[in-house]
Amino acid sequence: MEFINLVLLGFATGIISSYFGIGGAAVIVPVLYHTYPQLNALTVIGCSLGVILLNASFNTFLFYKSGIQLNKKIFMPLIPTIVLGAFSGTYLATLISDIWLKRIFALVLLLVALKTLLLKLPRDSKVESSPNTTIGVIIGYFVGLITGVTGLGGGTVLAPTFLVLYKMRPRFIPAYNNLLMIVASCAALMSFLLTPYKETFSIFPAFQIGQTNWAIIIIIFIGSIFTSKLGVWLNERTTDSRKKFIFVALLTVLAANLIFNS
Repeated sequence: MEFINLVLLGFATGIISSYFGIGGAAVIVPVLYHTYPQLNALTVIGCSLGVILLNASFNTFLFYKSGIQLNKKIFMPLIPTIVLGAFSGTYLATLISDIWLKRIFALVLLLVALKTLLLKLPRDSKVESSPNTTIGVIIGYFVGLITGVTGLGGGTVLAPTFLVLYKMRPRFIPAYNNLLMIVASCAALMSFLLTPYKETFSIFPAFQIGQTNWAIIIIIFIGSIFTSKLGVWLNERTTDSRKKFIFVALLTVLAANLIFNS
């Protein structure tokens, strides 16, 4: 039964991540919390990071094969503080109770929903720009911190940053997002791999390494591959305004479920 549940979650993750252009953690984390309430919150976050790492790596490979060239001057300055923020976030996560980790995740989802409602797209610019170094350092650290504490890949913070501050064309944002999500999720995942698992409940215990379970990670990832093209197909047939409404509604429902069941 666990295998079927995880495959279905993978299917949903594939559709939603490719439809909205996000890593999928916004769905993976609350669904795992709801389906397996006995599962340690740190393991849920660790599994989410594992799926994001695999998904982002796969997507980055596809972007590379498609010929998209990334500007090193944009992503390289963000990497050191993303790594530092990810380590800080994972350390904080070990100090916070399961209930508050769920509430923090729900709060982040609500803030993302609010941001989506209020964000106005700037006029398309043909020239990319970079904010000053201080802003880049703060953004990188915040992305890593959010990744480590919640299990989100940081794409929800990076997307509006690239759009508004970097004046980046929307079609290039997913490529930068996925590359930096590899950095953030990998850095945070290292800490979760090294954190001992002390709970008695586990799904597929033979695959439990630290606060990660690689059976859960791989099953969800494989399921997501099969449905990612469906998400792309739906994306091409949905207006931006309708997609925005669906995204906000989805995040609000998931956040409310976490709040009322934590």
